Amino acid sequence: VVTGLMEMKDVKLTFDAETGECDRMFISTTFSNSIYTCSCDGDDITEFIVGYSRVVGLAVDVGMNVLFWADESEVYMADLTTGDLLDKVATDFKSLAYLALDSAKGKLFMTDEGGDAVWAMDPD
Repeated sequence: VVTGLMEMKDVKLTFDAETGECDRMFISTTFSNSIYTCSCDGDDITEFIVGYSRVVGLAVDVGMNVLFWADESEVYMADLTTGDLLDKVATDFKSLAYLALDSAKGKLFMTDEGGDAVWAMDPD
């Protein structure tokens, strides 16, 4: 579906509320330290968020209209539509890798490889 982006680390999808079909794809890369977005068939790929180091894990909360992402030691939150930074929501990790969201309970989970831990937080 998508080729040519070096060092892709994570992919998250959003879905159309009416049809349930995949609507958008978000891809993190550590090579360009960016998050890209495109349609679910890989068309119209564009750089969505830039300027952060070692972008790895992603999580999407469509209800809050936000995208979370992790770099080496911090977790950020951006507007899902525009990519504008909303907040830095967590700091001081050793080596973050993956994010997962439990929307029903309002919990964001993250793996800290360097700290040998899985953490959970309230993202709002």
